Amino acid sequence: SRGFGAAEEDVAFSAARANEPGGAVRRRAVITGIGLLTPLGADAAGFFDAVCAGRSGLRRPADTHPLAGILEAAGFAPDVDPATVLPPAEARRVDRFVVLAMAAADAALADAGIAVGADADPARTAVVLANAFGGLGMFEAEALAREANGRTAVSPYLLAGMLPNMATARIAIKHGVRGYSSTISTACASGAYAVAEALRLIRDGLADVVVCGGAEAPLLPTAATTFRNSRALAGGWADPAEASRPFDRRRNGFVLGEGAGALVVERAEHAAARGRLAYAEVAGWGVATDAYHPTAPRADGSGAA
Repeated sequence: SRGFGAAEEDVAFSAARANEPGGAVRRRAVITGIGLLTPLGADAAGFFDAVCAGRSGLRRPADTHPLAGILEAAGFAPDVDPATVLPPAEARRVDRFVVLAMAAADAALADAGIAVGADADPARTAVVLANAFGGLGMFEAEALAREANGRTAVSPYLLAGMLPNMATARIAIKHGVRGYSSTISTACASGAYAVAEALRLIRDGLADVVVCGGAEAPLLPTAATTFRNSRALAGGWADPAEASRPFDRRRNGFVLGEGAGALVVERAEHAAARGRLAYAEVAGWGVATDAYHPTAPRADGSGAA
C-alpha cells in the first residue's frame, strides 16, 4: 500500500542532509509507479497476489510449441497486442521484448499518475531500460527468411526493431521524454543496474523522474538450445512449478523466462509536490565486478561481498 513520502517528512530529511561530506545534497528517490508483465500476470496487483499465494508462473511448453523437447519448464508472459502500445504500422516492426517493455512502462507511468509534459518536465525525465538479449526473435525470423528466399526477404526495419536500445528509444518517443536515456546490458544484473542508474540520476540532479526496469523475450529455439547444451537449465522435475529453486540444495539449474518490469523512480520532493505517496524509497546501491570468469562468480563470494 502507499504509505510513504509525506511532504513534511521530505523537508525534514532534506534539511538534515543538506550538508553531507563534500557539500553534496543527498536527494531522495522514491518509487511512485509500477508496471509488470510476467508469467504470474499482466499487472502488479495480480503479480503480488500470486506471489503471496505461493503460485508459480512456470509451465511445460505444449507439445506443439517450438520449445517442446528443448525446455522442461519456462515462464511465459501474457500475450500483448503490439497495436495497443504502438500504431499498427509500427507495431509490426519491433521485437516482442520492445512490446513488453513499452506495455510495462505505460502501466508504470499511469500508476504514477504522470503524463510527461504535464506532470513532469520532458527535459528532466529519463528512461533507463535494461535488456541482455536484444531482439533475438526478430533476428532469428529474418535470418531464416534470408536463407529461404535470399537477401531481398530481409526487412529493412530489422535493426530498428531488434537492437537492445530500441525499448528505451520507443518509450522515450511515445512519451516525449527529452532527458537522459540509456540501455543497460549486464546480463542477469541488468534490471537491478537500471534501478541503480535511476537513483544515481536523481541524486546527481540530472532528472526528476526516471522510468527504469528491464524486458526480455528469449523463449526461442536457438536461445533455449544454447542454454540446454551448456547444461545450465533445471531438469528432471515432474512438476515444472518445482524447477526454479535457487536456494535449495537440490537445485540443478535455472529456468528461462520472459517478461518486463518497469518502475517510476521520482525525486521525493517532486512526488510530494504532486501529492503522490510512494511505494518505497530507493535508499542506495552498489556495483562490483568479479573480474574472474565470463559466466561464473568467484567461488569464495568475494566479488559480491
